[in-house]
Amino acid sequence: MRQLLTGSVAMLLSIGLFADDMVCECEPNSIVYFGGSYTRSHIDPDGLSDFDGHMGGVQGMYQYRPLCSLYAAIGGFWRAGKNTGKTGTRDLLDAGVHERIGYTFALNCDQILLTPYTGFGYRHLTHHVKPKTGSKIKLHYNEFFFPVGLQSVYDTCRWLSIGLDVVWMPQVFPTVTFDVVDGARWVIESTYKNFNAALPLYLHINCSNWGVVLKPFFEFWQDGRTIAKTQFNDPLGLPKNSYTFWGIELNLQYAF
Repeated sequence: MRQLLTGSVAMLLSIGLFADDMVCECEPNSIVYFGGSYTRSHIDPDGLSDFDGHMGGVQGMYQYRPLCSLYAAIGGFWRAGKNTGKTGTRDLLDAGVHERIGYTFALNCDQILLTPYTGFGYRHLTHHVKPKTGSKIKLHYNEFFFPVGLQSVYDTCRWLSIGLDVVWMPQVFPTVTFDVVDGARWVIESTYKNFNAALPLYLHINCSNWGVVLKPFFEFWQDGRTIAKTQFNDPLGLPKNSYTFWGIELNLQYAF
């Protein structure tokens, strides 16, 4: 009887461990993450002095990513900070939302995931320009874009995965408003040299559904110059802005 009980307990423990392994190896279909970020920013207005600064923000995303199937995601971010230059300061607010749709390919026994995607996005940037001499002004940029990207994830071991996410973001119908002319919205040139590259590190917590994501990133973005003219046929003369952002995100992730 003792041998029978001992064998039964051993078998149950084996089944339990095997079940735990099966749970750990099961790839969840849905992933949600949220967290904070630090960004080092550089603003280069065409023909004017440039600005440098620091920004803090928050971000989040939901992804539906079953293996060898349709991929869909929706996310957004918000960040703000002060940028300083020789001619004064610019308080910059940068926020946006986007959605993605694509397909996830699983390679090498599901160890490597490749997800090409496209979608649609909206971005808003507000400049509160405070020159050392002259009047303050607020510029509000509203820009739509089509993301075209590739997301990849490589499972190195049970507790660590390494990713790569690169995306090109050509603009469509960007506009700008500023507070010196209430209610006026001016069309600006669309720009196509906009991209983001990130190298996320996924730290899995003891085979649970929770994890931590460290995400270094680099981004280049542009606002086109104004193409609108005044009623006297004079160009507005608002220059193109080029932005360089680099920093890191810290996110808490839950997969289910």
